[in-house]
Amino acid sequence: MRGPLHLARTLFYVEQNPVVANLVAEAEAWPYGSARFREEMEPYDTHHL
Repeated sequence: MRGPLHLARTLFYVEQNPVVANLVAEAEAWPYGSARFREEMEPYDTHHL
């Protein structure tokens, strides 16, 4: 990763893949992803996404 913003964008992109593929309505519903643990983890800055 090139820095915190690159990491945040990459996490957001990966977590949104099942949503874009219409597998779930929201990323937190995907049982194999990290988005459902987002509240427990350090938040990433989505301001620049």
